[in-house]
Amino acid sequence: MRKSWKKTLVRDFLEPYTLRNADMVYNVSAFGAAKPAMTHFARRNLGVIDNAMPITPPVAPDSALRASFGFKPDDVVALSIGRADVEKGWHLLQDAMLQLDQQGIQQPKLLLIGDGPHRKMIEEKMASLIKKGRVVMPGRRNDVAELNAVSDFFVSPTLRDYQAYVFLEAMMQCKAILTTRVGGNPEIVVDGVTGKLIPPGDAGALAQGLEWFAQNPALCGQYGQAGRIRLEHHFAMPRLAAQLGTVYQDMLTQLLT
Repeated sequence: MRKSWKKTLVRDFLEPYTLRNADMVYNVSAFGAAKPAMTHFARRNLGVIDNAMPITPPVAPDSALRASFGFKPDDVVALSIGRADVEKGWHLLQDAMLQLDQQGIQQPKLLLIGDGPHRKMIEEKMASLIKKGRVVMPGRRNDVAELNAVSDFFVSPTLRDYQAYVFLEAMMQCKAILTTRVGGNPEIVVDGVTGKLIPPGDAGALAQGLEWFAQNPALCGQYGQAGRIRLEHHFAMPRLAAQLGTVYQDMLTQLLT
């Protein structure tokens, strides 16, 4: 109840108040910019300025780190990083992995990074897969680049997102992405080019996606390379700096006139 009350307070009072009193507002995704609260309350909606990050060379995979999770050199490893709650869809990963295991279908190993209110419950339900070494849940980690480097692709069954920074981190390391067609996800991941988009809340579609990536490592690698190129062209820091520079110049012009 408390969480619902807080969300109501933010949605119905704090967000409209902030939008009404801001001189200019911009969003990190077209999805966010088109939200009713944004279009109704913002005095001046500037649209979209994408997230960005400094572009650095990909990290070299650390075989010792990969082996520390129990993965063999020929294993296909899916990495997922997030908060263990309903919105991030961890329960769907749980259902998809169990479905593939029960059907005896080729599946990737899953490296599930993060913590949250549902982690213990999911860990208990995936106990059989953890025991077999098909799922590894080490909790929170700070070595995101290194984890991406030792994985084969990134997966996120999120049910709600504006523009997930974890996708940019995966693209930095040339990783393909399997995620849901929600929020700003399609603005980052190009279906059939840099990854695959699936319907939200569909454990069966997620299982099929995991199976496809496990069976098509070459295409997975091509998607990852295309994702790196997309990152360099659309989500690099100089592009963000130029866009923000235009915003600040516009604000200064208004103040001086």
